[in-house]
Amino acid sequence: MKGKIWFMCPITLISKTTNYIAFRISVGSPVYRAVASNGKNASLDATHWYLKKGDWKNNNLTYLVPYDEYVGYGVITDRHNNIGYYYLNFQDLIQVSENVVNTLDFELDFVITDYEKQKYFWKDADQFHDLRSKHIFNSAAMENIKLDERELLESFEKYKADLDTFGTINIESPSIEEFQKHIPFDLYKEFIE
Repeated sequence: MKGKIWFMCPITLISKTTNYIAFRISVGSPVYRAVASNGKNASLDATHWYLKKGDWKNNNLTYLVPYDEYVGYGVITDRHNNIGYYYLNFQDLIQVSENVVNTLDFELDFVITDYEKQKYFWKDADQFHDLRSKHIFNSAAMENIKLDERELLESFEKYKADLDTFGTINIESPSIEEFQKHIPFDLYKEFIE
């Protein structure tokens, strides 16, 4: 975001195909989040922030992200990999290079609480529309995201079986020491409090 890191954490690669990448953020993993000078999470329209260390709490998040879509398909599981719910995270196209997965979260989620009964809701829609009106996101992305609920459920269905499989794999949480090995020292020094 504006040439600065907004959020970073270790991920565990689960699958990488010609169409998508799948990875997990495990419960207890170290994370670094953008916070404002008041210590609260910064908004994407903030002009100044710093990264504050914390932990990924309460759940595992397994993502399957197609390279050509402005959405990541996620499944939330508990510590024992029992599926809680699914959600679609709207984001910029994912960029994958050695040891780095990069994207920009659009702060909008389509949460599917019960797929069989088609129960879902929008999360942070007001915040997304506010940020969109401020032209925070690139125009190509805004022209290409799909917000039709039926289309979203249909696109999710294509990946649900893979998400169910990937979400229930037992994976050990990465350590901070392993994570820090992949952060260049100058970057670490500049962005971490």
